[in-house]
Amino acid sequence: MCYELVLSTDAPLDLTTLNTAMVFFEPSDDERYVHNVKHQYKYRIATGAPNSCSCDLCIVLYDSKNHITQELKQWINDDIEIKNTHWLFDVIKKLINDGYQVDSYVDMDGDKSKEKQTVYINNINKENFAFVDGVYYDYQP
Repeated sequence: MCYELVLSTDAPLDLTTLNTAMVFFEPSDDERYVHNVKHQYKYRIATGAPNSCSCDLCIVLYDSKNHITQELKQWINDDIEIKNTHWLFDVIKKLINDGYQVDSYVDMDGDKSKEKQTVYINNINKENFAFVDGVYYDYQP
């Protein structure tokens, strides 16, 4: 199985115009996943190629969420995951700083979120940012 990251926003922008060669915003109404996010415009994030999974992002297991900084150091050789995560972090940060609301959720099977966290995006260094399997993120400035 693969990870699926869903992101929602109230920004009436076409985020597919931001797609890169490695990260793709794909509009989604797949109820297995979008029930975990709350804003009007919902996207699944594909990495590597359109219609693929979200596995090429920095994602840690729920049990490891308190050790994210240590785990990220293990990914130092996986430039693709780091670059993709940094790029997506920057997109989320820009949306938040432009006054839009953003949330996200990642897991393998669409389960209800295990935990909800508020992420103060302007207080985080993207070098230490990762998504946590099963955790809902509500982004704030």
